[in-house]
Amino acid sequence: MSATTYPSDLRALALASARAHRADLGGTFVVLAAAGAVTSLTGALVESGVRAEGGGALVALASSFAGTALVVTLLVVTSTVSLALRQRRRELALLRAVGATAGQVRRLVSLETAAVTLAAVPLGAVPALWGPRLLTPLLEHAGMVPAGFETSLSPLPVVVAVLLVLPVAALAGRFATREVLATPPTAAVRSSAVEADGIGRLRKASAVGLALSGLASALTPLLVPGTAGAAAAGTSALLLVGASACAGPALVRAAFGVGRRLTGGGSPSTRLALANVHGFSRRMTAVVVPLGLVISLGTMSAGA
Repeated sequence: MSATTYPSDLRALALASARAHRADLGGTFVVLAAAGAVTSLTGALVESGVRAEGGGALVALASSFAGTALVVTLLVVTSTVSLALRQRRRELALLRAVGATAGQVRRLVSLETAAVTLAAVPLGAVPALWGPRLLTPLLEHAGMVPAGFETSLSPLPVVVAVLLVLPVAALAGRFATREVLATPPTAAVRSSAVEADGIGRLRKASAVGLALSGLASALTPLLVPGTAGAAAAGTSALLLVGASACAGPALVRAAFGVGRRLTGGGSPSTRLALANVHGFSRRMTAVVVPLGLVISLGTMSAGA
């Protein structure tokens, strides 16, 4: 890859790379499609409530759920895209070693991420437009909408889903490759085989801040009774999951380090699995955090 690579060449290379890694990108594709579906469904509910008479309760219901759902969805997208690209650190480092510039690798990753996102998000967002129509009987039974409520159908929620998810996925791709691009090519190839120990100062400070905020939110009902206190406590799960995400690599290494010591004389496969997770704690964090976010969202929704 020379310094005079044309944009059309990079686009062709990005599409070829996406096809070559379609097995690895399968999970990312599904997550992006699900993110498009959740975002589109939320937007369709809000739009239907705004455009129809007597839809004020539906707008309030959809809006109350939208903020948390969208934050969780976008964080899951970030973790999934980061995981997919982290598994290809050695490939990206080799591109640097054979002459590709940091800018070319960055554009290649951005184009590939955009191609997958633009294919996946509409695939999930378009069918979700019919979600409000399927939910209408339940909403009428719950008294959220009047009898004979008509839902609206427009491409606006799909456009909003693409505009929300695309930059988040692109930003996740930038962050996932910044370590490879910030180091010299030969050093990047050597470091791609292992992960760096520990976490940075900013990440530590963020973890401590989010953990303290989460604990404070969880204790709010003791000081502020009523709806306000309960609403503040509802955010504690997300704050604590965010703290775990920031401190994730350190927590995973510590937890599985203890597991290695406790299993001591376990089978070779067990020792190898624990050593692998301990050595690649950042990858495991990218798997655990989305699960924690989804569980916390389900817990908050059930509690509401």
